[in-house]
Amino acid sequence: MVKVMNHYIVENDLDYEVRFDIVAVIKSKEMYDIKHIPDAFYYF
Repeated sequence: MVKVMNHYIVENDLDYEVRFDIVAVIKSKEMYDIKHIPDAFYYF
């Protein structure tokens, strides 16, 4: 995942701070649980 993130940043010539969050949606029966992990990956 980090290699893909690096490729995206290099290919798009992004010259500012970049971070990637993760959002997970988990369904159990009739309910949904949403998890947000901010700053899951940083570009170095």
